[in-house]
Amino acid sequence: MSHVMKCAAAFVVVCLLAACSMGSDLGGDERGLLLTEQDFRDFGVTLTLARPGRFHKTMTYAGQGVELSYEQSGAGDFYLINSFNRHFTAQSSLGDATGWELGFALGRQLSELERTPIELTHRYGEGARLYLLTIHGRPVGNMFSFWDGRKTYMALFTGVYFQDPDLFDAFIRDKVARMQAYEPPSVLAYLHDLTGSE
Repeated sequence: MSHVMKCAAAFVVVCLLAACSMGSDLGGDERGLLLTEQDFRDFGVTLTLARPGRFHKTMTYAGQGVELSYEQSGAGDFYLINSFNRHFTAQSSLGDATGWELGFALGRQLSELERTPIELTHRYGEGARLYLLTIHGRPVGNMFSFWDGRKTYMALFTGVYFQDPDLFDAFIRDKVARMQAYEPPSVLAYLHDLTGSE
């Protein structure tokens, strides 16, 4: 694992602890909500990866909460993790966003990642932030987050980076629109799929 990937991984672990059910497979529409290496390829980035990344879904059916995530630790400096959450309440959503901010403050003490804000030219939901990630002043990746009502999203990637907010908007806006339109299946729909009943 490269030095850049080790720094990113250390940051992510601490973020997950600071941001502190039931697991199931993601459907095709749900996979389409998350960034994968293919989105970077479709945008013209050349990536050679030995294996696909990992999708994960956790759902709390009583509260209609869902977390979808994808992680790819590829060859070289490329690393990607992103997570979409649809929370039970908007207050929970705000807490999730705050947890990632706290996680970065703690995680930077275990890695050498620094972040510089990039002013977005497009509004995403109720709020969004884009950062350029650097190590010793050298750009290595980006961190992006947005929140809209009960929904939050966070992405961190290294080995590829954006400095132009308009270019980043062209890259991410379709994903954000899909996330804003997404609603998890109801409890009855889940039980129907589970039992195969008519």
